[in-house]
Amino acid sequence: MKSAYKSILWRNWKSFRLQWKSEIIWMIVEPALLIYVFGKGLSQWTGSLQGQDYFDFFSASILGQVSFIIALHEGLYGVRAKNVNSGVYNFWIHSGITAQQIFKGEMFWICCKAMLGVSICLFLLLFSQSYHLADYLWIYLICLLISISGGCVGIYLALRFKADLPNWFSIYLFPFLLVSGIFIPVQFFPLPISWFLEILPLAAGCDAIRAWTKSHELIWMIKPSILLVTFAAATYHFTQKKISQL
Repeated sequence: MKSAYKSILWRNWKSFRLQWKSEIIWMIVEPALLIYVFGKGLSQWTGSLQGQDYFDFFSASILGQVSFIIALHEGLYGVRAKNVNSGVYNFWIHSGITAQQIFKGEMFWICCKAMLGVSICLFLLLFSQSYHLADYLWIYLICLLISISGGCVGIYLALRFKADLPNWFSIYLFPFLLVSGIFIPVQFFPLPISWFLEILPLAAGCDAIRAWTKSHELIWMIKPSILLVTFAAATYHFTQKKISQL
């Protein structure tokens, strides 16, 4: 079993090494633009949100967004590209690696890549935010749960649509970010809508990060953390079930 996971991780690592410059630059440029254009820029014109300075509010949004988008993109387009190019999986299939092992190996790689993006983002925030050790531990834990959700959603969609994955999916991504509490709290939406939006993994994750960095009290993290853990567990279960049907 260890050799199976090692083979999967080695294949992903080789693929990453071939295009690491473009991937790292993307991980740096996009968060930097969001932090210093939207975060710093809008904080000059807005007051506090939910008792936080807007830049502090937006910093939590960036951390959640980076972990979710990287995981979703890797699960959606990365796995789809490997499925379309059947030659990539030929060695794994003939070596007896099961679909479940591929799924778990891919999920481990997705989480590692998402944590790399979070680390880069935290480095960019190092000059404007004063996080302590406990802050980093909670941020990484929450972002890990977000990345599990995003990766599972991406893999499920890649398997669901296979080669016919609609190119218009990215059109729905920006509205999804808008209603996930990236720029404004989901609590600003009307009650029936806000109750639903709070369940979304990105919204719940951002709320959990803000709850900790704002008050450093676990009691305020209970609700968003429960929602996030539930969503991550549910997506993992349903994606694993989908794979077992292959």
